[in-house]
Amino acid sequence: MDQHTNLLKIPDTVYINGHIYTGNEHEDIVEALAIKDGRILEVGTSPEILALSGDATQVIDLAGKHILPGFIDGHCHPGFTADYLFTVHFSGTASMEDCVALIREYIESHPDEKVIRGLGWNNTAFPPEGPNKRVLDELSTEIPICLTSIDGHSLWVNSKVLELAGITKDTPDPATGIIARYADGEPTGMIVEEPGLTWVNSVLPAFSVAQYKEALKWFIEHKALPYGITGVFDAWIKKDSNVLKAYIELAEADELKVWVRSSFWAFCEQGAEQIEGFVSDRARIPEFETFKMEGFKIFLDGVIEGHTGVLLEPYDAAGSGKPEGYNAKPLWDQDRLNEVMAAAEKAGFRIHVHAIGDGAVRMTLDGLAYAKEQNHMEDTRHAIAHIQRIAPEDIPRFGELGVVASLNPAWMFKDNYYYTLQLPYLGKERAEEEYPAQSFLDVGAVITAGSDFYVTDPPNPLEGMQIGVTRTVPKTAGYDLSYGNVTDINDPKYYEPLWPEERVSLKNMLKAYTAGGAWANGLEHITGSLEVGKSADFVVIDEDIFAVDIETLRDIKVLNTVWRGEVVYTG
Repeated sequence: MDQHTNLLKIPDTVYINGHIYTGNEHEDIVEALAIKDGRILEVGTSPEILALSGDATQVIDLAGKHILPGFIDGHCHPGFTADYLFTVHFSGTASMEDCVALIREYIESHPDEKVIRGLGWNNTAFPPEGPNKRVLDELSTEIPICLTSIDGHSLWVNSKVLELAGITKDTPDPATGIIARYADGEPTGMIVEEPGLTWVNSVLPAFSVAQYKEALKWFIEHKALPYGITGVFDAWIKKDSNVLKAYIELAEADELKVWVRSSFWAFCEQGAEQIEGFVSDRARIPEFETFKMEGFKIFLDGVIEGHTGVLLEPYDAAGSGKPEGYNAKPLWDQDRLNEVMAAAEKAGFRIHVHAIGDGAVRMTLDGLAYAKEQNHMEDTRHAIAHIQRIAPEDIPRFGELGVVASLNPAWMFKDNYYYTLQLPYLGKERAEEEYPAQSFLDVGAVITAGSDFYVTDPPNPLEGMQIGVTRTVPKTAGYDLSYGNVTDINDPKYYEPLWPEERVSLKNMLKAYTAGGAWANGLEHITGSLEVGKSADFVVIDEDIFAVDIETLRDIKVLNTVWRGEVVYTG
């Protein structure tokens, strides 16, 4: 063997004397690993790995610490971090009055702002009729005030925004979504779902590319790496947007310290004719290893708490306050959905669908079945996200069609959303069977796990794993009190498991956050497990997740996050 070949086998860094869960097919646990040029050169015993070292090799003694593959957030919104940083943030608000006080304080401290934006108001903090423009008009009728709900599906605006968007008493109700109105038909200032969200946002200035770059780097530094996240699926980027330009500039400068895969946002008012434009847009994006736009995102319905989740049976009239027989309208009709899915699949996009209600899930599965019948393509890796409700007969179709179940483990419990919104809106029988998980594994489907950040904040995968296993609110004092999701941490009602039959084992939850996320995003040859040739992406933690009390899993400390062999976070 010549000297050059020897150099190729000398690692840059070795980690020894650890407890390293590889996450490979056999779930091997090893003591040590070697890294060369950001990739895993070898795994094995400490003596074996040390024997590979050269004079310049950095040797890191783990002293019994534990390593897991880097986590992948399978559905989140880093691009919305600009709203998180540059607007009013409603953390800690439990009432409309609390929200108004924060807005007033923001206006007083930002006298030169031309638009007041806000993020994170919670449906549970408002009376049944929801927020209204009148309290905002008391703050200003000259400056537009536009405030996004924590779930991202509703806007609370003042009269100035309605004026700019041209939304009046005489504006016809759109075919989909909701313009909330007073009894006389006057808009209340609450806009729910598309197309109303676009009507409003299109008349307000966007954040700049520089702001989005700052926000994305902040997300990575403060919301991804401290929690061991080394890859994300950004589930919603609009074409030609400043956030897309920001991603491209960061990738060009090698400033993305996580793998990013994302999807174009489909226009629900258009059909298959829009696919050609997305293909052209995709071709114009430079080839990056770190950032790719390979998905096609479809919103099919909204959310249960907004009365916009599409159900197979109507909402409970007594509990929801809606008329007998009320149901939400899907954002797409079935024929148009079928055609756009078939065209997107044929063009090589991975389709990612927001479907909350069991009616929307069935429509999505029907559309994906149609695409499969038309194109005869295998290994498409399309996904359905959220899946709050599903008909039992539709679960096997995930396995049959090869559809990924993109789950949100941090929602799989009974909090105030459950007791004040889901239970009355759906009725007990349907509310008791929300957010399936284990059933998808039983039919052979791949599951991924995501935070939907900023909806869930912080986007802690260890917390998600804990909830996925227990399906109860974490018992750590103070959990989510700031958002009003839990009124009293000692109230036993929060520890009644939600659909306990759907609990998932810890190993399967870990797989959802690692190998499952990698496979769903076409990254399985790069990351998701610690195997020779893959990127050295891992998290060093201070305890063994398989040995601790499951109720303390979320409190395990992340000591280091390593991405492509570089220590990118130290706790």
